[in-house]
Amino acid sequence: KYLCIPILLVLWIFISGNNVFLKLNIVPVCLLFYILGNIFNQIYDRYSKTINNKHKILFLVVPLLICINILFGIVLNKRITFTGADFGNVFYCGLAAISGILFYLILFQKVRFLRTNRILMYMGKNSLIIMATQYWLFTIYDVISERLFGASIWHYRNTFKALIVCIVTIIFICAIIEFFRKISVGNSY
Repeated sequence: KYLCIPILLVLWIFISGNNVFLKLNIVPVCLLFYILGNIFNQIYDRYSKTINNKHKILFLVVPLLICINILFGIVLNKRITFTGADFGNVFYCGLAAISGILFYLILFQKVRFLRTNRILMYMGKNSLIIMATQYWLFTIYDVISERLFGASIWHYRNTFKALIVCIVTIIFICAIIEFFRKISVGNSY
């Protein structure tokens, strides 16, 4: 797992700006952040019990992580787009991503409702599938919106639209996951 990090980092730097077939140029960066999230979770689990005054430390760390994320992800860097493989300044993007990973790791570890919520746990267990398939659904939405309305859904930037599209996409992907699970369980007898 640790050996993958430098390999994925090098691949990200060299091919992220190129438009590769099936958007395979974004796979290294997605896997890099996915692996980092797992590594940070293992480190957190290992050392969180041994740190004294962890509430005081978290009170300082969480706002710092938010500031780092905003500074390097929004203020100093341009708009990052995974589907366009445009990450702006790679160093800034990496700092923003790592601070975001750590922020959400701490948030989900400390807020019991988030940690024990069945829907969020289900989405977490299927996050790799959701991440890998969402682009294709977004592309299908775009084709449909072009045909029905004569305009691309992605050129209309709106937070409410993005929220609706994300919810519909996740529900659809989860329905497909459950469909395939039922088929595979039915065929295993």
